[in-house]
Amino acid sequence: MNSSTEIWGGDIWKVNLDDLKVSLAASGKIVYDDFKTYRAEIWNKDYVNYNNEWGAVYFDPDGLKLLSRSRGGWAVRGIISNEKLVNLEEMPIVIEVDLQKTDYNLAPYNNDAAGSPFAACLYLSSIKEENPYFATPWFAVKLYPRPTYFPNRTEAQLVAKSSSLNVKTLFTWYSAPNTEPRGIFLIVFNETNKVYYYFWANDRTTLYTQGSWAPGALQDIFQSKTLYIYLTIDNKVRASPRKVHVRYIQIYRGTKLVITGVRRGWTVELTDSSWNVLYRKIATGSKVEFNILNYILENGMPLEGHIRVKTFNESEIEEYGGLVIKPKELKEIIVTLSNIRSGTYTLKIVGKSGIEYCVKIRV
Repeated sequence: MNSSTEIWGGDIWKVNLDDLKVSLAASGKIVYDDFKTYRAEIWNKDYVNYNNEWGAVYFDPDGLKLLSRSRGGWAVRGIISNEKLVNLEEMPIVIEVDLQKTDYNLAPYNNDAAGSPFAACLYLSSIKEENPYFATPWFAVKLYPRPTYFPNRTEAQLVAKSSSLNVKTLFTWYSAPNTEPRGIFLIVFNETNKVYYYFWANDRTTLYTQGSWAPGALQDIFQSKTLYIYLTIDNKVRASPRKVHVRYIQIYRGTKLVITGVRRGWTVELTDSSWNVLYRKIATGSKVEFNILNYILENGMPLEGHIRVKTFNESEIEEYGGLVIKPKELKEIIVTLSNIRSGTYTLKIVGKSGIEYCVKIRV
């Protein structure tokens, strides 16, 4: 029995013995957008617009582009979710986002986006504001500039703001020609007042930084419970516009898969699209659970593959060449027959010693 579709962390799949299929009972995906087109049912692109001399939002085959030029001080341009997409009462929640500061319009500054005073940000807050910085309390991931330090640089940060501002720096790009800081943030909420993080500098082929963070300001964010998503460029430059690139955002319900409706002793496999087995378990009850965090860290979501259920113990086949029924054991065996005519058939079971048992069945 197979499924064949995209698979997300947090999915619940169910085995249906009536049609011998594995079907999706509850999707783990909350939202996935690569921003190739504007999806007005999810995002508002006109609301986040604070203190701009000039700003624009673009959607194209390469992702979301956010442009801004300051009127004086910090200016913010971006998009906000129409609904509160993150509910911290329904943990676990996973958020992955790909952010980049680009060298658009940076001449004559040697195309140094790392040293230029603008930020690429994702904010979470229960409050709507034209500038999410004022939507206190909030949690954010940022590629944030430090132009007053020497040398100038951009830092990949986790930030939480309530009555105080808490910052955790994950990585630093120093000012240099043709520097375009890019980072992938994978954030996991599965414990109250704490966040787990994985961060790749530049792209997923690099080694990631991981850890957990529990600042005091995070408590107020958890008490807010349901949160909007903001994606913004925060910009302090008046001379010319700056640009942030967001390739995608993914939000889904954790790093585990659940397959229900199985029987004890059945084999459940998670495979890739070519049927290579990624995970395998022998059921010990009515459901099987896979933690696919390692796959997510290496490949991201979604998984294009299959959930395959075999109504027998695959390890018995591998070790003994057949199904094993131990003395005094009662074992249910399910056989699937297809393309046969109606009638009476004889099912023969042959023991290892050669003893045969026959039973007639009507189809």
